[in-house]
Amino acid sequence: MGNLKTLFFILVTMLTVSCTSLTKQGQEALKDGDYDKALSLFDQATKSDSRDGEAREGLRKAQQGWIERRLIDVRLLRLGNNLGESESLLLKLMKNQQLWQVFPKGAAFATQNEEIALFAQRIQVRIHAHLLRRNPLAAEVELRKNEMILGRVLTQNLSELKNRIYTSGQDFCATQVKSLKNQDYYTGIWLQETCDIWKVPLKLPKLKSSVSLFQGVKGASTVKGLSPELTSILDDGIKKAFLQSKWFEPKSQALISLSVVGDFTSEKNEKPVQRVRDYTVQIPYEETHQRKKNSGQNESGVSAVLGLLAWMGGAHSTSERVIDNYDGTETVITTKYRTEPRQKKYSAVEMTALKTLEGRLDVALDSKWFAFDLNQRHEFLQDRHSENFPDIGLTPSDPKFISDEEWVTAVAEGLVQSLALDLQKFWMGHFCQSFDVKSSGLNEREQALRCGYQVTSVAPEPLHQYYLKTWGITYDNWLELTR
Repeated sequence: MGNLKTLFFILVTMLTVSCTSLTKQGQEALKDGDYDKALSLFDQATKSDSRDGEAREGLRKAQQGWIERRLIDVRLLRLGNNLGESESLLLKLMKNQQLWQVFPKGAAFATQNEEIALFAQRIQVRIHAHLLRRNPLAAEVELRKNEMILGRVLTQNLSELKNRIYTSGQDFCATQVKSLKNQDYYTGIWLQETCDIWKVPLKLPKLKSSVSLFQGVKGASTVKGLSPELTSILDDGIKKAFLQSKWFEPKSQALISLSVVGDFTSEKNEKPVQRVRDYTVQIPYEETHQRKKNSGQNESGVSAVLGLLAWMGGAHSTSERVIDNYDGTETVITTKYRTEPRQKKYSAVEMTALKTLEGRLDVALDSKWFAFDLNQRHEFLQDRHSENFPDIGLTPSDPKFISDEEWVTAVAEGLVQSLALDLQKFWMGHFCQSFDVKSSGLNEREQALRCGYQVTSVAPEPLHQYYLKTWGITYDNWLELTR
């Protein structure tokens, strides 16, 4: 029995040494007050073994300690007048508490309540200041960013604060509409998107764009190898895709000329093939040897150890059975497994396809011609078969060829997307460098919002600075409100 206990201890130790090591390190970090390190170590330990109760308890203590330590940091940052860092840390604290379902207790709980109350007071002061300056955009950003904090303190009064911002938003929209001049076309578009934040309907006056966009696309492609029907599908696809872009303006009189000139090829083929998939199997075999019998050996204990080994090693682990020869010896028959390669042969149909469209895209814009090289390519190689052998990753497959019509339609959409990106670069390079009122004859607001009309990712620095100067928010803040 002593041998069995020793073997069991060794086996269990081998399996859990890494988890025990992580847990031990986590406990040391916890003693040192390094809660970030303790969190990481206990988290790894619990992921390695979800049944490790010691690691789970250590993780809970680390989370509790982290919260209470960071609450002290929140207070110290506030007392040091680092309000931005203090508020960001408090928001992170509250999110983690909800995620972990671990909350401060005793003095830490009182500290958190006090810091939340002070934070909420500062938020309200900032919102009221924005509203006094008739800046509901900044007030709305402040509200949405900190609604969780305000909800803890204001409860029912939060609706009153939201109504004040909404009323200010209504006044803002009405005032901005009245300020529109005939040429404030992009300001009108921006105002519609902005006022939709508060669901305020607008009735805009007739505005004239200072930039000519396009009513649509004209042009006829000439592609050798493409039938008249497919050529028509290509041109129609370009026209339809353009109508979904920001370059489409239904009231415009201008048309952009777009046409493809080049060569189209399309091939597809099916042929019977023989495939081979390699895999391995485990083949059992037995080895026999004799040994002296140990009279003090506990047979039931040996069987238990062997059973434990078999269970821990899986179906293909080594196992033994012992036969007493009644002459002071015993025969040991050991079952082992060897890996042998196998091959699965099966019939399939190899499906191949190749489509190409090479040439150029001709674009006429403001009496200027631009040409973009085209090299569109579609390659397809798959098997069709009915074999079902999941253990080696083989399941029935029935792929389909993409038709010429489907591919040409997709190509048309891709061409317009590429063109839209090139036009966007041109737009931003032309309109977003600076907002010079004297040279353009437009007010700064119209120039800035004209620049922002085509921005889809990072705002150019002049636009970013305009938002900060005018509304005290970033361009990204505005995007978040209007999404």
